[in-house]
Parts: sequence; structure tokens; C-alpha cells
Amino acid sequence: MKDLFNQTLIKNSISDPWYFKEGMNFDDKNLWWGDYNLRLVPHEGVDFGYTINSDGKISNIQESFFVYNFLKGTVIKTIKDFIGESVFIKHDKSEKKRSLYSIYGHLQTDISKGPVSSFQKIGTISNRKNIPVHFHYSLVWIPENIDFKMLDWKSINTLKTVEFINPFKYI
Repeated sequence: MKDLFNQTLIKNSISDPWYFKEGMNFDDKNLWWGDYNLRLVPHEGVDFGYTINSDGKISNIQESFFVYNFLKGTVIKTIKDFIGESVFIKHDKSEKKRSLYSIYGHLQTDISKGPVSSFQKIGTISNRKNIPVHFHYSLVWIPENIDFKMLDWKSINTLKTVEFINPFKYI
């Protein structure tokens, strides 16, 4: 997956690799912005917002940054999140009566339901509310019998049948 993540930088004409502050990675317990308090639940994904050059200089990506879909699939829904919009994409992988999904958060998007290819542009970073520019990515197993009308960030974090997985460890 790391190579896929870096392709997004290349498509945005950025040659430096991603940089992750403490709190930006999967399962981190702390916030990486604002008061740096503990999260209500461990981080269910990865926040992409910074790059680092060979001299160690860290740079924040810009709101004009294009977000590309990492894995081909089908857009199931978009919802409002606390910064912008989240896009739910179902992939062609299933096991144990559940399917693999990507969830991209904090976007501005006009993408509609239907198929999306790998590296298809799905949006840009949404406007910030006192939070540094970034987008969120989760990789998650969701039961096939889920009612998507009821699914949002609050409910997905409380469902025991939903399993978030570390995108960096997924092959």
C-alpha cells in the first residue's frame, strides 16, 4: 500500500515522501493537532498531510491537493464529516460475510455512486476548521448486511461487526 500512497504524491507533482506526526497513524491514541489530547477511540485510519524532504524539512500539503482513489471499487455513498465529506468505496474483496471498503475523509467532492478506478481523482482537501490541511484514509471490513443509510462516523466506531485494519499492513 505504501507505493500506492506515494503515487498520490507523484500525481500531485510532489517528489518528497509522506511524513506522519505522532497521532496520524492507525491505532494512535493521541490527537496530532490542537490540544493534542487523547482521542475518544484509537485512530481508525491514517491522516495524510505532511511530506519530508531529504534535508528533513517538513511541509504541509495544500488545500488544492488532489485526492486519488487507491484501490478500484464502487462508490457506495458520501456523507458529511466534521470537516468536509467522506467517501465510502466498496472493493471486490470479501471474506467471512463482509466486504473490504476504503473510506476517505475530509474531502470536497462531487463524485457520485458508481465504479471508480485506481488513481481516479475523487476530490480535493476540504476547507479547514482550525485543523492543518490533511485527508483521512481508513481501510475497513464491513458486514455485507449493513444498512448504509445508517452508517456514519459515529456509528461505525461503535459497531463491533466492523473491523478497521492498518492500511500500511494490508497487501
